[in-house]
Amino acid sequence: MKRKIILLVGIATGIFFSCSDDNDTDQEFTKAYVTLQGSDKIAIIDVDRAKLIADVD
Repeated sequence: MKRKIILLVGIATGIFFSCSDDNDTDQEFTKAYVTLQGSDKIAIIDVDRAKLIADVD
């Protein structure tokens, strides 16, 4: 019985800490969609920081 409780607490703790988000993804930013000529791709850029967010095929 004690082993089951320890296992349950361990699993619950693991789920709790794995669900925490350390990134600030809630911040709003201005996106720009840019076509990459020569390759059939689209780049999504954060205009405020001039950073590449994603590269879409």
